[in-house]
Amino acid sequence: MINSYLDIIENRLSEYFSIQKHINLQGQVIDLFATLEVKNEKYFVSKNIKLWGAENYEYVFIKSFNDLNEQTFHEFTKYLQDAITHLVKPHSEHMESIITGVLIVDQEPDSQLEAQISSFRYRKNYKLTLEGWAEIRLILVIPSSNKVVANRRGKEVKKFYLPVFKQTQLDRGFNKLRKIITFKK
Repeated sequence: MINSYLDIIENRLSEYFSIQKHINLQGQVIDLFATLEVKNEKYFVSKNIKLWGAENYEYVFIKSFNDLNEQTFHEFTKYLQDAITHLVKPHSEHMESIITGVLIVDQEPDSQLEAQISSFRYRKNYKLTLEGWAEIRLILVIPSSNKVVANRRGKEVKKFYLPVFKQTQLDRGFNKLRKIITFKK
């Protein structure tokens, strides 16, 4: 179940992110590591006269756990906080770096751990945000029950990490229409 979920997420991320699988990063084996760099610039008349530039980075750490308990949760969040110091290089055009930590488990953890994940928050500002900031998105995925738990910042990408997208009312309408139009022989 976890391997098929990793394949699904790899396919979703592969269009925009550069992906590495099963790599050792700073002492931890990560099942899937993805990076995205976006650079925006505004020019005046020609590219020689740059008005402003902004760089956004996203790093996704996906790791599966056999048994997620409070100790492994705290170790993983500490690992993500340390990753900020290693990966984020603030400068005048750096705007935002997001570290997305995705924990994949087969069985649902206790509700107290889910509450800790939902309330988790970490943000680091660089020079009063003049050189940007870094934040951690934390997402727990349970593929067997099609459930995703996320912190406040992770809720903006929660649907992306759902193992199976839910069908909308519009999708159901198109399926009914397709059945009506298709003639059976």
